[in-house]
Amino acid sequence: MTWQDEIFVERLVRLDQNYSRMDKLRMHRGLWTRGAVPRWTLDLGRALSVLGAGLIGFVAVPLSRFAMFQSRGLGNPVDNPHLVMATDGIFAFCIAFFLVRMMLVASSKAHMFSQVAGIWLALTTMHNFVHAQPSLWAQAFSTEWVKVMVSTTEPGTIFLFGTGFP
Repeated sequence: MTWQDEIFVERLVRLDQNYSRMDKLRMHRGLWTRGAVPRWTLDLGRALSVLGAGLIGFVAVPLSRFAMFQSRGLGNPVDNPHLVMATDGIFAFCIAFFLVRMMLVASSKAHMFSQVAGIWLALTTMHNFVHAQPSLWAQAFSTEWVKVMVSTTEPGTIFLFGTGFP
């Protein structure tokens, strides 16, 4: 072996030692690489982030309704239920989209679908929560709005475009 080959082999050994030290440093600091983490933890994290996106979508509907109530007041949902549901859905999607991007740093199709499913679920079942806790919703919105929601909807139904389905 020539002296150049020996220098090359020594350099490879030094590089290998440096990389192993770097991996130990990354593991110590919590900067895991994909190969260093078991596959099931990545799958669990992805599943939890998709569920979190759905939960954020579900919570975005009351947030959007509260924001609209604070800005212009809520009209009677019986007057034009299609417009109210479309406005709530679009505004909730905007809120949920930014929350998912900021909190979960995720924008895959699974996250988007979960977010939209959470929004749809909240849009169609929020009146059930109003029936269950009217005093809580009266504090957030108004007693008049709660009275309208309770009088126009049935508990335990899915409210879709102004009609409750069992």
